[in-house]
Amino acid sequence: MKDFEINISPDCVSEEMDSQAIILNIKTGMYHELNHTGTIIWNEIKAEKIKKSVLVIRLNKRFNRNDLEDDINDFLERMLEKKIILVEEI
Repeated sequence: MKDFEINISPDCVSEEMDSQAIILNIKTGMYHELNHTGTIIWNEIKAEKIKKSVLVIRLNKRFNRNDLEDDINDFLERMLEKKIILVEEI
């Protein structure tokens, strides 16, 4: 995947409970539950419009790893398919 900016879809609202995010896509009526790691990624995206490359750097640093890009790409692809996030190529 090329680098791109990530935004939360304006059709989605979320709430965090017990370190897990619950996301409602108002347009589709679907609820999505994220585990602890997914919630960390969600909170990074929710905090600001962020580039994927910056997200990867932050998460690798946070988890003291250097190999998370593929996992992050998979997560973002699933979020995009469910219309939870929007991406803009840069």
